Amino acid sequence: MYLPSKFISNEQSLLNIGGQILKNLNQPRSISSLWEVVKTWRHNKNIKSPLPFWWFSMALNSLFALGVIELKAEMIVRKNDA
Repeated sequence: MYLPSKFISNEQSLLNIGGQILKNLNQPRSISSLWEVVKTWRHNKNIKSPLPFWWFSMALNSLFALGVIELKAEMIVRKNDA
């Protein structure tokens, strides 16, 4: 689930999705804005595997649990030490 495996491709692993989120989190964003930016980025990179919103939100939860992102004034931001 977090890492690629026999059943989860690299493109679908939460670790990879989390990296895509961080790559596109260069400024504070709302969840819906970040969702749209990541979907557009994946489309531009020709990533074919689907990314349902619930999987995107699990990747966000993972990043929050790892202490890499936080919520400030209803905006997702990278922590300073990330």
